[in-house]
Amino acid sequence: MIELMVTVVVLCVLLTGAATLMTRTYRGGTEATAMAYRNAALLSEAGRLEALPYGYLTAGTTCDTVGGSTFPRIRCSTITFLTSEMRQVRVVVTPTRSTLLAPDTLMFERGR
Repeated sequence: MIELMVTVVVLCVLLTGAATLMTRTYRGGTEATAMAYRNAALLSEAGRLEALPYGYLTAGTTCDTVGGSTFPRIRCSTITFLTSEMRQVRVVVTPTRSTLLAPDTLMFERGR
């Protein structure tokens, strides 16, 4: 009878360790997926702003909220005039559902 109780205790300890490992693995996978979606959203907006003709880049900030997708987010684009020939573009993507991720920012400059 004692051998059976020792076996059950050892099995419980091993399964608890396995459950902890599985939880960490799941959390890491979820975070990696969210990061991939965040980077895709950031690069998509940056690509759109790079493709716009230079004259369409007017100074100011534009924000929109995307809620009905796989990755709900707030996306803000800020365009600043550095000189008459240079504009600085800043894109910020803030996840609205994921508490694992911080906002991410991308900045680049466009010249005439």
